[in-house]
Amino acid sequence: LGFMAMVMVGALFQVLPVLSGHSIDGGQRWLAPTLHLLLTSGTLALAGGFLFHSNGLRLTALLLLGATFSLFIGALGLRLLKPIGGGDSIFAIRLAALSLLATIVLGMLMLWSYLGGPYPLSLHQPGVVHLRVALFGWVLLLIMGVSYQVIPMFHVTPNFPKFAARLLPGLIFLALLVMSATSIPWLLDGAATVLILAAMSYGAITLELFRRRKRKITDYTIRFWQLGLCALLLALLCYGLAVVQADWVQPRDELRWGILMVPGFAISIIIGMLHKIAPFLSWLHLQRACLHQPMAMIKLPTMHELLPVRRARIQFWLHSATLGLLLLATVYPPLGAIASFALAADFGWLGISLVQVLRTYRQALAALN
Repeated sequence: LGFMAMVMVGALFQVLPVLSGHSIDGGQRWLAPTLHLLLTSGTLALAGGFLFHSNGLRLTALLLLGATFSLFIGALGLRLLKPIGGGDSIFAIRLAALSLLATIVLGMLMLWSYLGGPYPLSLHQPGVVHLRVALFGWVLLLIMGVSYQVIPMFHVTPNFPKFAARLLPGLIFLALLVMSATSIPWLLDGAATVLILAAMSYGAITLELFRRRKRKITDYTIRFWQLGLCALLLALLCYGLAVVQADWVQPRDELRWGILMVPGFAISIIIGMLHKIAPFLSWLHLQRACLHQPMAMIKLPTMHELLPVRRARIQFWLHSATLGLLLLATVYPPLGAIASFALAADFGWLGISLVQVLRTYRQALAALN
């Protein structure tokens, strides 16, 4: 909620107009600032509720997060229900939005049960269903939808194959529906197999697109993508082994799978995209500020001045080391303390880099005025 959801919700306000030509109604005026405040407050309340075993904070989180995602899904849904452009990207984002809705409903019901209320759904392992829909539905499908446009646009790769761009998100979403609605072992295993094969196909195809890119210069955003996609493939292999032979699965295997999916896949790609999108948007806004004084454009900072390559390089190796330490800690638990400090340094460095982008942007904007 605090990092992944914050970035993903914010990104949709910028990405949706680029993909479809239509923005979320009220986005820049009041909706985005309101959601930012509600999501920040709700996340802190939820963390505090679990940390201090406080039902008052949990109830506060339930109300704040419920309001956050009711507003966001309502506004996003009103836009996505209309016939807009965007093709396969918008198709995947529509499925991601439905998955987000399911994720939030399941999460709210689980939080309600923590407060002593009844859990109304007869789901087999509701916590597992919640996690599966969140990671494979909301996170993976949204990354897929965005990647169809962002990767060719920023990294000069071939376009994603047309048949796979529409087929794979549909298969993943259908598999999630089946896995959420049944407890029949053979049906669960069959749907899980479809999900694994579809997600692995996406990972393999995207890695091949990067290999065939026309610009061969070193780009740490691409390295973050490659790291994240490799982590996804490893996570899916672990998941596949669990489907084939569930008796082999130990608690540390599930922890390892979670590390590969969250810090390994999702956060690697989010960090990589932030290193590309944050300076790009800042530079774009500065260009727009120069419309009435074109000669001022020559004084604008470049994207590399907004966020130097050196910072991205350090970020990549810091994040890679953190991921390695987290995985090693599942084998040798005393490494967990070192991994936690590495994780703090990883996010701390990212925070400093983003603040630098913002500071440079504001200085350049002030110079224009």
